[in-house]
Amino acid sequence: MTDKSEIPVFPIASWQIGPVLIHGIVTFCPNFLDEQNQNPDKPTLGRYYGMSPAQVRHLIADLQKALDELEMYESQDPTKLNH
Repeated sequence: MTDKSEIPVFPIASWQIGPVLIHGIVTFCPNFLDEQNQNPDKPTLGRYYGMSPAQVRHLIADLQKALDELEMYESQDPTKLNH
């Protein structure tokens, strides 16, 4: 995502992650905020998604790449707040 005005963004407030050993997958359930003044302690419950070990590794790599890019940008622009 490059511009919040183009794509609706729903902040993730919490999540559940765990293995389903009998199926060889990892489940991921993001709980999110879908209203402006929604209490983060009472997020909207998300759906459970199943991923293979290979998909989990790719997701980790993609998240790390995005985080590295964000941290690089923030380090070059001192007006950006760290969250």
